[in-house]
Amino acid sequence: MKLAVIVSLTPWLQLLSVPLSRLCQSQTRLIFLPLLLVVGESLAAEQADNGQSEVPIRELVVTNSGSWKPFSYRNDAGEPSGMLVDIWREYAKANRVKIRFILTDWQHSLDLVRNGQADIHAGLLWSQEREHYLDYAQGLLGIESQLFFNQALLGTEPDRYLDSGGKVGVVSGGYEEAFVRREFPNTSLIVYASNEQMLKSAVAGSLKAFVADLQVANFYLYTSQEPTLFVPVRHLYSAQIRSAVKEGNVTLQEEIRQGLARIPDAEYQRILNRWMYVETVYPRYLLHVVLALLFLAVISYVFMLRRTVAIRTAELEAVNAELVHLAATDSLTGITNRRAFMEALEQACDSRSYDSLTLLLFDIDDFKRINDSYGHLVGDELICQLVQRVATLLPEGAVFARVGGEEFCILQLGMAESATQKLARSLLLSVGRAPFPTKVGELPLSISIGAVYAGPGQRDPLSVLADADRLMYQVKASGRNDLLFRRF
Repeated sequence: MKLAVIVSLTPWLQLLSVPLSRLCQSQTRLIFLPLLLVVGESLAAEQADNGQSEVPIRELVVTNSGSWKPFSYRNDAGEPSGMLVDIWREYAKANRVKIRFILTDWQHSLDLVRNGQADIHAGLLWSQEREHYLDYAQGLLGIESQLFFNQALLGTEPDRYLDSGGKVGVVSGGYEEAFVRREFPNTSLIVYASNEQMLKSAVAGSLKAFVADLQVANFYLYTSQEPTLFVPVRHLYSAQIRSAVKEGNVTLQEEIRQGLARIPDAEYQRILNRWMYVETVYPRYLLHVVLALLFLAVISYVFMLRRTVAIRTAELEAVNAELVHLAATDSLTGITNRRAFMEALEQACDSRSYDSLTLLLFDIDDFKRINDSYGHLVGDELICQLVQRVATLLPEGAVFARVGGEEFCILQLGMAESATQKLARSLLLSVGRAPFPTKVGELPLSISIGAVYAGPGQRDPLSVLADADRLMYQVKASGRNDLLFRRF
């Protein structure tokens, strides 16, 4: 075919050897010049097409877990499926590359990238250990992990269960395993090769607690016979799933960054919507559960004694009250947690009925050194003792909350400006007046306080909190163990 094209164009190519001056003087120059231009363009187009077709499509080997629903897994036909698989298939289309998936156990997927047997890890969380042999690209999507309890464990305080050696399932090589070992070293871990094995064991009744990504657990539980057998009882962490390459492969790392940016936003959102909002949430069966409970309640009322019904109702109310309390309480100290505090602050700032608003924000000076020197158990002991000492100084109605690791807030309405300053000084002196007894001996503490006072009127809660935070860090910058006060 190529030879025929060359032979047919030979007369025209011979014209190119004719001097331009003679060609222009010819009476037929108006015919030949356009024809030459057309022939030249045709040759260039054919060469471009031939060159493009001769470039081989590059193949990238992408690995991940084979049982990490809905992110990556093998479907009933044994083919790669899941949210991350769809994202990397779109990556292949947008960048004209071929993707070959290797879906295996978590630990094996990490080893494949580390040993150079796979080019890309489709998506995982960053950890200090993995940083030694992986280089990460940008985040693909957010994820959060929870501690799940069997219904039989409801009412058990999650942190106490973890710290007292309770048995918890995790996946070998997963970030959850490393997190629990680091943050809750007393926990008895039961290690599984995959999420699928762990969830099957849980549904079968041989595992009463496990740690898993919320989306993953919901996906597996939803497809089981008992979707409400386990419930999340404690949020552990939120993070970004990020792709990764072998450490030092900077070229491929940059190629991935640019390649992911070529995926159209609409297509990326379609993938997320397909997997995140269709099969991983409860509302489909929640109505059936509620109707079943109502039906059982009616049957119980007809066939059981009123006294039995009253006892069951009282037990349910007690459990609900306990859950409400746990949702608003810091598990370590027993005071208000950050979420409940922010609700109280937003409600206060939205009201015009108060005479004044006082917000004190403080944290423990140099607390990291204490944790590094004596360990987190001693640090937790100091935090609990500080809370007890501060609580004795607070007026009635004050909201006292732990809003960070060693950071605390106090919210009070209707306090006079002079009383606000007096309270802040009392806190400062009370914490610093005497050391705190611990298992390693008495340890001194000091705090830095940012105090904000506002008169009546609607306020922006985030601005009020940011002002107090700014004042506190000004104290830290000037030497710690002091307070700064500001009135709006």
